[in-house]
Amino acid sequence: MGRQLSPRWTLAVEPDERAAPDHGLAWADDAGRLKARLVAGSTEVAPPVGLIDLDDLADGGNPLSCRSDRGFNVLGPGEELASESVWRAVDLLGAPLPRGSYVVRAAFPRLGPETALDPARIDREHDLAPVVVERPISLVGGGLEMTAGQAVDRLLANPGTARWLAVNPERTWLATTLRWDRGMWLVELRTTSGSHARLAVDGRSGSVEVLELDR
Repeated sequence: MGRQLSPRWTLAVEPDERAAPDHGLAWADDAGRLKARLVAGSTEVAPPVGLIDLDDLADGGNPLSCRSDRGFNVLGPGEELASESVWRAVDLLGAPLPRGSYVVRAAFPRLGPETALDPARIDREHDLAPVVVERPISLVGGGLEMTAGQAVDRLLANPGTARWLAVNPERTWLATTLRWDRGMWLVELRTTSGSHARLAVDGRSGSVEVLELDR
């Protein structure tokens, strides 16, 4: 019995150098380590979501996998395999990406007709060589007036945050999270001793609001 395959579209969007965000200031000691943790997701583009198959070659409504009888869908001359996806142009923190140039890269694994006749011969590394398509796009709208790094700079410069760090060193940190929500950078810090801090940085003005600060 041959091996069953489940080839999948892969779709990614990557920034070029011109789209790199401003990470702000470099901080020493625990302040620097806290910033590194908080802004980690801001350097990565959130992938497209909601892949929608539009192809009539599908077996059971899914053209992206092998048929239930472990056969193969055949893409004939002049035929197309099409899908749609939504890209929200945000980073992993949910914040709008900076304006600039990006590259959309789509890949689809394929089998030649000789290998498809005998699934037992399939070698994933050699026979599933993907077809790759790339296209540059420009992000002209959106963007942030204050990046994640700049927002954390405002947070660390706040006297209340400085006092909190003085009594809650890195070894006590249990959770450090940063996320973007409706124009605000929201920060939550928890420690093993039960200390809890919640702060908000306005994404436009940079003002810091202390929502909760237990030392």
